[in-house]
Amino acid sequence: MNPYRHHAEQAPKLLKKQRLRVSPLTMNDTDDLIALVERCSPESRFLRFHTGMATLRPSMAEQLVDVDNGLALGVRSRRGRLIAEGRYTIIDDGVAEVAVLVADDYQGRGVGRALLALLFTH
Repeated sequence: MNPYRHHAEQAPKLLKKQRLRVSPLTMNDTDDLIALVERCSPESRFLRFHTGMATLRPSMAEQLVDVDNGLALGVRSRRGRLIAEGRYTIIDDGVAEVAVLVADDYQGRGVGRALLALLFTH
């Protein structure tokens, strides 16, 4: 039994309750991803990227949405603004790299947990 199954089952309800929607990220989302990173605090950016960068270069944003061996998801507000992103990339058999970034004003609402649950059960 997958230990994340319960969280994955609850994730759509939690996101729907907050009027948020999840969809795969595509090349059309690079500008929105850059804007999300710029809206986040230096601490949030450091925790996500392990550097002090203030913005994403367009080429890096393209790499982040173009996942060959994994999945990249975005969470949008009811107005369509990208408020979170998460991804996994399979590195080796049974090994994956996982990352999540949630806009500061949406942290503490379960968005990151819901996103991780969806990624882990995909």
